[in-house]
Amino acid sequence: MDKVDPNKRVCALVIDFLIISSINTSLSFLLHINRAKPFFSLLSFLFYVFRDSYHGQSPGKMLVGLQATDQNDKPTDYAASFKRNIILFWPIVFYIFIPAPKPEIHALNQADLPTLVRLGLNAINAAISIIEYITATRRKDGRRMGDMLAGTKVIDLKPETPGWIFAVIAVVLIAIHIFIDMLLTTKP
Repeated sequence: MDKVDPNKRVCALVIDFLIISSINTSLSFLLHINRAKPFFSLLSFLFYVFRDSYHGQSPGKMLVGLQATDQNDKPTDYAASFKRNIILFWPIVFYIFIPAPKPEIHALNQADLPTLVRLGLNAINAAISIIEYITATRRKDGRRMGDMLAGTKVIDLKPETPGWIFAVIAVVLIAIHIFIDMLLTTKP
């Protein structure tokens, strides 16, 4: 099995993030609901853990040309998608139960407990994501811990496309997202 370029996997994840972020932002504006409400955490969690259950491809994987499969190259199903992705996205579940941060809190020394818990969960999630990336890049088969847990792997359906292109695409997409988010959250 050829190892999938990690840049392709990261780019697919960035695309998935931008899709759910755009859906959450759009629904927030249309329904006049704060994005920190539990509904959006639940929506994000369900999207992320089951994202590879449609023919083994999330929207990001479809665009990049990747597919999550079992060891016999059969596309992942709902159960395998859940197993392989829960390790990355379990902290989102806690957002459903932890109250949103208070908007008037601007400094960490004034932060309330829910804000500190969310910051801690974000730090844990970042650490897990880094460990997953390192695991995938160091292993000869390119599998991350979630793949080992679920008995899955990711295959490259477009191996002729170099991975560096997807690294550039991911960085550009993140920059665009940050710019748009700044425009939407800056108060005049």
